[in-house]
Amino acid sequence: MRIKTMVIAVAVTSATWWLVPSNAHALASFARQTGLSCSACHSSFPELTPVGRDFKLHAYTTSVNNLTEEGTNRGSALSLLEDVPLSVSFQTSVTATDRSQPGSQSLSVEFPQQINFWLAGQITPHFGTFLQLTYTESADAFSGDSSDVRFAGTETKLADKRFVWGIDANNNPTIEDLWNTTPAFGFSYANPDSAGFVPIATTMIDGALATQVIGGGLYAMWDNHLYGTIEVYRSQHLGSAQPENGTNGAAPLVANPIDIQAVAPYWRLAWQQNIDKNNYFEIGTYGIYVSSYPGAVSGPTDSYLDLAADASYELTLANGDLIVLHSTYIHEMTNLDASVAAGNASQANDDLDTFRLDVSYHFGNKLTFTAGPFMTWGTSDSLRYPTGALTGYSNGTTNNNGFIVQAAYWPWQNFEIGLQYRGFITFNGASSNYDGTGRNASDDNTFYGFIWINF
Repeated sequence: MRIKTMVIAVAVTSATWWLVPSNAHALASFARQTGLSCSACHSSFPELTPVGRDFKLHAYTTSVNNLTEEGTNRGSALSLLEDVPLSVSFQTSVTATDRSQPGSQSLSVEFPQQINFWLAGQITPHFGTFLQLTYTESADAFSGDSSDVRFAGTETKLADKRFVWGIDANNNPTIEDLWNTTPAFGFSYANPDSAGFVPIATTMIDGALATQVIGGGLYAMWDNHLYGTIEVYRSQHLGSAQPENGTNGAAPLVANPIDIQAVAPYWRLAWQQNIDKNNYFEIGTYGIYVSSYPGAVSGPTDSYLDLAADASYELTLANGDLIVLHSTYIHEMTNLDASVAAGNASQANDDLDTFRLDVSYHFGNKLTFTAGPFMTWGTSDSLRYPTGALTGYSNGTTNNNGFIVQAAYWPWQNFEIGLQYRGFITFNGASSNYDGTGRNASDDNTFYGFIWINF
């Protein structure tokens, strides 16, 4: 408790110092490194602009010493860092559901909800990091979080076109991506944790492997249009002793964590294009294949094949306002022979599908409204998705349908005030009495207000 109090005091004191009104162009270590304002790289944190995508493509190494007018790195001589690439973000929140959870109070206040410590930025001219350590109120503990480390090779030409390549290592598939369509950095960017409801049934690539694996590979961008990534992952369960024994880690079936057989390949291919000065789009595909010993390190296996498509569109209006659309669709096919043999699944072949869409209107860099639907559906399986109070499934059905609306305001570029409402049409398979205790999907509708400070 004493450590927790000290952390809060340090964070609040630091925030007060950094948030005195000024030019406010120092959003954490990246802004101090580049000398750019927050809005140069983010239309809303962590949503990336073209400059932000190029900064990430170049391994977080672009600095005030090698920045061109276009915001891209063209190579520079070795230089010492003027600032240690350390950053902190502080998030506090209030959450309430339409009907309180059984045996709990109806309003949840977290101060803080979480504190993130970052080692993020250029380490050498070609090597940069995005390493994250997080303190959470609900666990009252520090823990490793989603992180990314990369090396960017010297920019060159391929078929007389600009060619950027690099090597990436991370612990969350899709965190290395440049767009806000894939799961790791997709909307919504701030979410409730200890209160509120989110669908439990998720595909492997949709966060189920986050901080439970380690992997890496190669990425490249050709002609500033065609982007590709090939990576492989291996299980590394956060908080478990080494070597792995297969009994720890998070998974869709918590009692049977994912333990990857050999390696899990991940792939990504995307095309981006400016139609004219004001219109931009991206379209792509990504996926992963996982063969797992559920809850073990040998024996029978389950397999998961996730195939996904994504798209984004940006329209810059004459007055400088911005309209942004993100969308993703994921289809998962499984072969659950091991789970069937263990009595944890009714049939070997289950499918699970996810679709999300969000549309944002950015009024300059001060105010953003975002709205969009989310949908999950798939094969019914009473053993994989059992009935139970509060989070149980109706007839083993995964269907979840709803929407999120959010308003966010930045009085300064590193200080966000957000109001979010998450509404459910169906939850865990039904709109009414989904858990057999009389709880309806609309009872889980969640109001979430938050303050997010970066310094």
